[in-house]
Amino acid sequence: MDVEQAIRQRVTVREFKPDPVPKAVIEKVLSAGRWAPSQRNRQLWRFVVVQEKATLEKLAALSGSGGHIAKAPLAIAMAMTEAKGMYQLDAGRAIQQMELMAWSLGLGMGFVGGLDKDAAKQLLGIPAAMELVAIMDFGYRTEAKGGKKRMPLAELVSRERYGDRWG
Repeated sequence: MDVEQAIRQRVTVREFKPDPVPKAVIEKVLSAGRWAPSQRNRQLWRFVVVQEKATLEKLAALSGSGGHIAKAPLAIAMAMTEAKGMYQLDAGRAIQQMELMAWSLGLGMGFVGGLDKDAAKQLLGIPAAMELVAIMDFGYRTEAKGGKKRMPLAELVSRERYGDRWG
């Protein structure tokens, strides 16, 4: 699958097949995050791979909207060693690359950022001084539901000055 195809097809997935995700596939997803650009190449991200069902269920319980984590065969927590500067942009870049790699390998992915982060950090042994950005859940996707609807570029893009039509 080429990059454009992955970008156009990728949707958030919250229902997964129960099949485990092989270690080699997990490492490809992690490597995609590792290769993301970061401010001054600081690479502040750290990842915790979670596959134990009991831990996945506990993580799911820490979020009002993250119940899907309990049904996933895999979750990856992303924490940043510092919450300064452009860390949110750097985290987003790594997450996006992981999403696209996962999709290209037949996996679906969702994520939860709104959860009891202190409790999640404690559960996963993430030091208190680090920033937990998100819990991403992965698994082989069931049939994708719906599709993406996007506004035309002419409604989103201006030429030279805001409001001057692009197309």
